Amino acid sequence: MIKITCISEVQYEIKAVKENNKSFITNFYLEIDKMKTWIKDGELYKIRIGSTVFFLKKDAEFSFLFYSSSSFEALGDSLSILNSKINNIFFVIDIIGKEPNILLLVSLFKQHGFYLYTSLTRMSRLTDVSKHQKPIHKITNADSSQIKVIINLLHKYFDPLAEQLPTYKEINNWIKLNQILIIEVKEEIAGLVIFDLIGVTSYLRYWFVNPNYRNRKIGSSLLSSFFIKSAKTKRQLFWVIRTNENAIKRYMHYDFQEENLYDYILTNKNIQYETENN
Repeated sequence: MIKITCISEVQYEIKAVKENNKSFITNFYLEIDKMKTWIKDGELYKIRIGSTVFFLKKDAEFSFLFYSSSSFEALGDSLSILNSKINNIFFVIDIIGKEPNILLLVSLFKQHGFYLYTSLTRMSRLTDVSKHQKPIHKITNADSSQIKVIINLLHKYFDPLAEQLPTYKEINNWIKLNQILIIEVKEEIAGLVIFDLIGVTSYLRYWFVNPNYRNRKIGSSLLSSFFIKSAKTKRQLFWVIRTNENAIKRYMHYDFQEENLYDYILTNKNIQYETENN
């Protein structure tokens, strides 16, 4: 396992695997700015096995696993060697695609010591300005003094394996862009939304209402504000855990519809997302 020191190393490895291989498969979609941050912080590693290159992004308690491989068969061969090369690392991997094709990849990882943790479905809606409603609560932009509070809320109420919690730097960047909206009650964050505006698409990253302040229209006010901020985009996207039927119904109420695009999250430990055990 080798620490990556510059973005060109990532690009070189992917090019070497991809070149002249029509069956190239990957779950590593390069976001230059994010990669640069990982590299600068010493969190990104690589390991080459045959005609597959694995990338590991280290987190506090686990590592996100990414792959780029010349073919489905080559990925299987490399996975059979991976665990013997790297011992005692807790891996989490996202496999994104459409059914039924994605199920072949999920099955391949299961054959090589991985377990399904949970799965998410992507939901989307087209922008409809005529349906935008004015929030009934006062909405403000989060500021840098609230970063630690936001981090604590996300870590308390969201699952780091299933929902890829943001770093301090990512939250700070969203704040600079005015892309974290909050509602405060008695100087306490009662709810928030975090989003990205990328081209014609608005991505709803996190929508949260503090349990102490539910049933007060705080969630609907935040979502209304998000829609207003997204008025110049063509669509809004959001990922939701497939077993969370209540959340899916709420999003459908706001005209979100499920797409045939899924994110299967697997780990090399036999554990499951908590709501799937109930």
